[in-house]
Amino acid sequence: TAYEIPKRDWSSDVCSSDLLKRRIVHEWGVWSLVTDHFEGDQGLTFARTLLTTPGAVAVVATDSKTPDCNVVLVHQFRASVRKFCWEIPAGMCDVVGEPPRLTAERELMEEAGLVAREWQELGGVRQASGISNAYGSLFWASGLTPVADDRHGPEEDAMSVHHVPFVKALSMIESGELDNSLAVVGILRVARILGA
Repeated sequence: TAYEIPKRDWSSDVCSSDLLKRRIVHEWGVWSLVTDHFEGDQGLTFARTLLTTPGAVAVVATDSKTPDCNVVLVHQFRASVRKFCWEIPAGMCDVVGEPPRLTAERELMEEAGLVAREWQELGGVRQASGISNAYGSLFWASGLTPVADDRHGPEEDAMSVHHVPFVKALSMIESGELDNSLAVVGILRVARILGA
């Protein structure tokens, strides 16, 4: 039996603390470092410095929809941790007005040189809600066809693309070798659908 990812209306989760003001500390690219000032439920005021982003997408790309499929992983240098990291194809929602699904299609082509025949939404994940509004929308892509990639920047130029057995990706998650939050959540959601 196929497992369906439940849809949820998150609008009722809004806090009753009132935003009094926002101060932009620094802006670069599509990100902003801001300090938000709030008034809490008991009338106390407090400030929090946060990173705002337009969000991101990530794609669990598999060559079939069976438990013995291969999944596409990229091995990419990440300056924040000063090492190469295992991830799934992903990218920022940096084109104003572009729906997340189209961003996911574009990122799969740009990074991995692939287009997919079938797409399924997998929900999303808040990546670091204690310090950021960063939200990643997850997709499952299958029925893959190779095309020319279109990489941007030195990290993507040095990135390698790997078609890894799905069971190996699961063991990489268990060992901690694959620890990117979008990749972990996306792959585990596909594993649940596949019954893997």
